[in-house]
Amino acid sequence: MSDDSTLYLRFGLHLTGRRDVFERSLLFNQWFPNGTEDAITLKTDDKNATLRVWFERDEYSTDDFEPEDGESTEDFLERVAIVGSGPLRGKLTLAHCKDDVISSLSTDPPNSTYEQLGKRVVRLLDKPLCRFVQLIRFRYGQYWIPELHSWNSEDNSLGSHCQSYHLRWSTDEENWTPFVPTPAEHRGVLLIDTQGHSYKAYLSADDWQAISEEVDEYLPSISEEILSKAHQAADSEEVDVAFVFAVSALDITLAEFFKKVHLRKTDHLDLQGKMLTAASLCDIDKATLRAALKSITIRNDVVHPKRGKGRGDIRRANSGRTSTFRSALDLMDHVYALLRLTSQILEGRSFKFPACNHGNSLSPRADPPST
Repeated sequence: MSDDSTLYLRFGLHLTGRRDVFERSLLFNQWFPNGTEDAITLKTDDKNATLRVWFERDEYSTDDFEPEDGESTEDFLERVAIVGSGPLRGKLTLAHCKDDVISSLSTDPPNSTYEQLGKRVVRLLDKPLCRFVQLIRFRYGQYWIPELHSWNSEDNSLGSHCQSYHLRWSTDEENWTPFVPTPAEHRGVLLIDTQGHSYKAYLSADDWQAISEEVDEYLPSISEEILSKAHQAADSEEVDVAFVFAVSALDITLAEFFKKVHLRKTDHLDLQGKMLTAASLCDIDKATLRAALKSITIRNDVVHPKRGKGRGDIRRANSGRTSTFRSALDLMDHVYALLRLTSQILEGRSFKFPACNHGNSLSPRADPPST
């Protein structure tokens, strides 16, 4: 064996959340990545390391829809409103590995060299993959994807963390062996589940390309995180919680915007006044602004009900069993108006607000097969 070997580590992550709703992870619209051909390369802090992630084309889900006879996979996927992914696949390539490092992989029990390699591997995987998931959860609205967390020795052993990635190693990419640098000891939980839409809100081919360009430098802001919580609450029809988070995200975003444009004298303005001021300084859709302004009034009734209108009325309104408001869906429209306004003020960023539990649809073929 030369003193300049390459080590390959492949892995798979089940990013599925809300198993009572979906048995799949990321949701795409009329498109699905084609394996390694559409792989995204994630930035690492090691010049000798290359990290790529992808979804296997044969692991997608389209509910009960199937291609018609003679229809290609590409043509079929273009007709499916929502395409669910299987596990996130990936490979970490480590160039210029020393002989003693490669040899340590065969020691039983694992020695200290194997353990140090394991720490290097999880360091190279954890940060980029956490950033990848954060980008999809916060920017692209798929909040049901469980958050990933970097290895913490108080929660799990190094070997257990590597097992959560289903890591296997190889030096020839043909023979693969489990990568377990220390005994697997489960001391806690590694993955924590989190709890009127258009199909265009799901991930598209253009989104996948944008993710590959954004992920290396992505760091979610506080307003983005709160915006994601508001979206999650709205999608779960938790009206009062959704309004609280939506208004908080808007308030923080406005403060950040005014600081960016060097406008300091806004403390005397109420929230609606700040919204109008921001609208005069940036490109905000007028219909969105009008809806959001109305939403603030509605929000005050929901979060701070007037005398004679108690929390019970609000909860019943949430389930649509009272005429206090027209329906729970009506209330959610007002929440989403605030989310859309906030996303428009966050200049240079695009946000999506897809539904976690959404029916699927299949459009007719453009050229049906001849009989």
